[in-house]
Amino acid sequence: MTPCYASTLLLFPFYGRDCVAIRDRDVRAWVGTTVTESQALDAARALIPSWVVWTSLLWPPLWTFAASSALAYVCARVALFRVTNIASNSWTERARATYPARRAISLAPWMTFGFAITFLPDRENPLLPLPLAAVVVPCLLATVLGTAVVSYALAARLGNPPFRWRRWFRAWATSWLVSPGWLILMAVILAMPDEIGIRAGIVTVVGLAAYAYPSVVGTLPLLCRLGLASAASPRLAAAADEASRKVGVTPAGVYEVDLLMANAFALLVPNQVIFTRRLLEILDDNQLVAVCCHEFAHLAEPKRVKLITLAGYFAVFPIAYVNMIYSRFEWNGIFVLALFISVILSRLRALRKRMEGVADAAASHHELDSGVYAASLERMYSASNMPAVLGSRGTHGHLYDRMLAAGITPTYPRPAPPSRPRLYTPLAASLALLVLFSFAFDRWSAKAAAGKHPTETGIMLRMAIGAAGPSALAELADLRSSEGRIDQAAILYQAAADLSGSLLYSAKLAIAFSALGRCDDALEEWRETEDVLKECSCGDRATRSAVSAAESAVRNCSSTHT
Repeated sequence: MTPCYASTLLLFPFYGRDCVAIRDRDVRAWVGTTVTESQALDAARALIPSWVVWTSLLWPPLWTFAASSALAYVCARVALFRVTNIASNSWTERARATYPARRAISLAPWMTFGFAITFLPDRENPLLPLPLAAVVVPCLLATVLGTAVVSYALAARLGNPPFRWRRWFRAWATSWLVSPGWLILMAVILAMPDEIGIRAGIVTVVGLAAYAYPSVVGTLPLLCRLGLASAASPRLAAAADEASRKVGVTPAGVYEVDLLMANAFALLVPNQVIFTRRLLEILDDNQLVAVCCHEFAHLAEPKRVKLITLAGYFAVFPIAYVNMIYSRFEWNGIFVLALFISVILSRLRALRKRMEGVADAAASHHELDSGVYAASLERMYSASNMPAVLGSRGTHGHLYDRMLAAGITPTYPRPAPPSRPRLYTPLAASLALLVLFSFAFDRWSAKAAAGKHPTETGIMLRMAIGAAGPSALAELADLRSSEGRIDQAAILYQAAADLSGSLLYSAKLAIAFSALGRCDDALEEWRETEDVLKECSCGDRATRSAVSAAESAVRNCSSTHT
């Protein structure tokens, strides 16, 4: 990488003037010698203006933000189409009515993010080979920001409390750091090479250690230092002590975090329990003890169950080798990997469902008054706007069934699950729009590349957004050649020929060498092109015409410089 290109990547705009100052000197140095493929690309990069680098860096996150926020908003409004019972006095009807929209807001941006990290890195951008991390990380942050914007716009419509930006981002950061496994796994995927080797071994060891840390040690002490969590307040500590005496389990730590939902979590191996502050606000003391009993019952699970749960957590780690698997086995390998992980997770889900029933039974058994635990569950679901009955039971089951199992019959009839069309139609529409965008982008790229009179600005723009391959280098070389800048044209032709192996570009390179007086290099390039053309009997009319023109140019060069 040339110093000019490297400094431009650091986004110091005044370096663009330095590039212009040293560009001609660098190009002459490259043209005067025999260069390798990487050297030709480095020299070609020195010809690219700084605005192309800016555009290449900024457009993926900007596009991701716009697409994620727009799709999430549209999907949510589709899910709310003709919904009239949001203001119902029954919380079960409100939760049922708004659940499809909430699901659309949370899933549509992540579909956009998944589309972005598969669509954008595959775009052709020969002169701006950005690392995958430079695409993924900004797109991830743009996706999160898009979700926040839509949540803010629809807070009143969904009956949510007033949106607070600082609290929302704090809760988002806390939720990811409490369980950072997916973030760590994403970092390992970005660092993992495509081939087995020493680097793959080092990335595996370091990545596996980092991936194991949250599940084995826990991140709560770190969150406390960052101010995102705190030790149990006196009220929670008193409830935890009473539950500990009832269940016979003493956790290693009880913590409070500021999340938007009302919930509690048990980390089995670190032996820690987490309570959200929202949960502490809505439960009375007896209900809080009942929830503590439920979470402590998880900590009392047999070691065999904990080991199986831990094994299920590590069963997801092979996703880190997705690039390596795809490079060797393509989509067949990805399918086998997905099937393996799906089977493991389905078995683990069945086990966790049984253990949730055991924990519910323990909480009901140790409650002070009948119905306390059932009332605490109902308050948790109501505060989080979770439907009492979902389409699938999931790990925890339906609230309505859990209350019946606790010995309490709800005062309302069994609610219907959320509407399936409202759940799946918006997400299917967003996926269709993403596919349509990809198709339209490919068609536009092909049409622009086939243009008869491309401009330099148009070529640079297509290159910046990843809609141009080696042919764009050749088009740019044609323009430079017509302007009399043969030295720059030679570099661009050589870069295009090295990237594509095109005989047409090699023939044009021979012509450029002849114009520069490099007769020996021109002769060698023409002979290699001619030999390949004879061996394969390939090449269209344009290629054969270019080879014939190269032959004439080489002869004129030899006679002129004899």
